[in-house]
Amino acid sequence: MKIRVKFVGDLQQKVGMADSWIFLPEGATFKEALVELRKRGVKLDLENSSMVIFVNGRRLDFIGGINLPLKDLDEIVVMPIIAGGNCTQGRGSSYTEIPEDPIKNVLDCNSSC
Repeated sequence: MKIRVKFVGDLQQKVGMADSWIFLPEGATFKEALVELRKRGVKLDLENSSMVIFVNGRRLDFIGGINLPLKDLDEIVVMPIIAGGNCTQGRGSSYTEIPEDPIKNVLDCNSSC
């Protein structure tokens, strides 16, 4: 099966790519995707609190973690955690809100701030 992996922000420079396709056997889990990425020189430290991983728009640690079964054409997005809450140019709130579409929110915020 074919899985798309995308890297957002400064992670693109750290791993040397913006996105890639990986190929896994049917029934593979996220853990097997990590192994395939490692073969390509991309090491994702799941204990690293400065990044967050989404599978099909849902946060990995909320939907099964590394044992999550993947399906053909699933999309994995790895992005840095964005601190500071919403896009208020210095008037941020005291909490961080997780938007419905975090990637679109980051792109919209970057273009308007």
